[in-house]
Amino acid sequence: MAEEQQQAFLAAVAALQQQAQQAALAQQQQQALNLSAQLQAQQLQQQQLPATFPNFNLPAVEKIGGPKYRQLLKTIEEIGKDLKPIYCNNKITTERYKRSLIHLRNLIRDCQSEVEKERVSQNQKLTAELAKLDKDQGRMSSLPSSPSLLSTSIFTLSKRPAFLRFSPQSPYIPSSLIVSTYQLDSSSRSGSLHVIEDYSNPSISTREIPTEGGVFRFTFLPDQSQLIAALTTGRLALISLEDYSITQSDVISDTMLLDVSPSPVPASTTVLSSTNQGSLILYDIDRMDTVLRWDAHSLPWTNEPCEVWTCEMVDDTVVCSGGEDTVLKVWDTRSTERPSSQIKVFDAGVTFIESIGDNKLLTGSYDELLRVIDMRAPKTPLHQVKCGGGVWHLEKCNGGWIASCMYGGWIIIDEQFNPIAQDSGAGKTLLYGSGLAPDGKTMAYCTFNDYTLTVSHLDDNRTWPEIYPIPA
Repeated sequence: MAEEQQQAFLAAVAALQQQAQQAALAQQQQQALNLSAQLQAQQLQQQQLPATFPNFNLPAVEKIGGPKYRQLLKTIEEIGKDLKPIYCNNKITTERYKRSLIHLRNLIRDCQSEVEKERVSQNQKLTAELAKLDKDQGRMSSLPSSPSLLSTSIFTLSKRPAFLRFSPQSPYIPSSLIVSTYQLDSSSRSGSLHVIEDYSNPSISTREIPTEGGVFRFTFLPDQSQLIAALTTGRLALISLEDYSITQSDVISDTMLLDVSPSPVPASTTVLSSTNQGSLILYDIDRMDTVLRWDAHSLPWTNEPCEVWTCEMVDDTVVCSGGEDTVLKVWDTRSTERPSSQIKVFDAGVTFIESIGDNKLLTGSYDELLRVIDMRAPKTPLHQVKCGGGVWHLEKCNGGWIASCMYGGWIIIDEQFNPIAQDSGAGKTLLYGSGLAPDGKTMAYCTFNDYTLTVSHLDDNRTWPEIYPIPA
C-alpha cells in the first residue's frame, strides 16, 4: 500500500478516536450535571422538612457509557491491532480495516444518540421532581418561562416535525405557516404537511395533508402558487397553495430524497433533488420525467456513497451540492463526469446551500459555521459566523436571515452577517426548522424529539433583538 494511503488511514482512525473521546467526555459531563441537579433537589426538599439530621441519598455510581460506547471502544482497540499488518501490505487486513471504519462512523453516531437520549430522559425526570416540589409547597415554579413581552402557543403534533417555512405573501394567496413531519416506525417512514392559515390562532385553522412518506425539506416554486417536497419514498410531491391538492411524481429514486431546489430561470420547469445515497437528479415537473441523474458524493476513506444533504440550482446549467463528505461541489449539468469545482473549507458535512447572487453562496454545515463563499475565490469565505449548533437551514427574513441550528436553537443574522438575536435554549430537543412571518412579528420553530411546534408573537412595538439579545 502506498505511503499516502497509509497516512490517510491513520488520520481517519485518529479522527474517529477523537470523536469517541468527545462523546465519552460529553456523557461524563452530563452525568455530573445530573448528579448536581439531583443533590440540589434533595437539598431543597430537606429545607422544607422539620429539623433533623441530614440524610442525603447519593445515587449509585453509574458505569460510564452505554452499550454502544463500550462497543465503540472495543472496535477501536481491534482496529489498533490491524495497523501493523496494513504496513506490511496485507490486503485482507486492509479490507477489514475499511469495513471497520464504516462501522466506527455508525457507532459514533449511535453513541451521540445515546448521550442525547439520556440527557433528555434525565431532564424530564428532574423537571417532574421540581414541579412536584413546587406543587407540594404551594409556590410558583422556578423553571424559566417565556419573556413577558411575547405571547407564545405550544402545540404537540402527531408526528415528529422535521421542517417549517412561512409561505410567501402574494396578492391572491395569504401567507401560511407550513410544517412538514417525518416519522420513522419499525417498518415504514411516514409524514405529512400541516398548513396553518391563520398563524395568529394556530389551533383554529390547521389543515393536515398526508404524504406518502416523510418530508425532510420542501420549497416554493418561483410562481409562489405551489410548493414542492422531497419525500423519503423517492418521490416528489407538488402541493397547490390555493386548494392544497397534491400531485406526486413517479418514484425517481429507490432511496430517500433529502432536498429539492427549483430553477430560478423564468418559465423553467426543472428542479434538482438529492438523495441519501450520493446522487443528484434533474427532474422536469411539467413532463414528470427524469432529465439527468449522476453520482455526486462519496466518503473519501471508503468511496461509499453518502448523504447529499443539500442542493441548489444557480441556473439551468450551474448547480451546487453539499454532502456528508464535507465537500461543496459545483456542477455544469452539460457535463457531470466531474464537478466544475470542489470547495473544501468545511470541517463537517455540508447541510445548506443557497445562491444569493453575484456568484455568492450562503452555506451551513454540521461544523456550526454559517459561511458566505464566492465561487470565484472559494478558499477564504467572505463572511463566517459561529452559530452554536449545526446549521441545518437558513431562511430569508426582513433585514437578514434566521438560521435553524439544531441543538443550538435559532439565531437571526442581519444583512451584513452580524448576529443580532439568538435563543440557544430553543434547540434542547433538536430544532430543524424556524422562520419569521412576512410581517416580522410572528416567529415559529419546531423541535423534532418532543413533537413540538412553538409559535410566538411580539407584543407592542418590540423587536426580536430586544427580547432575545446576543449573549455578551
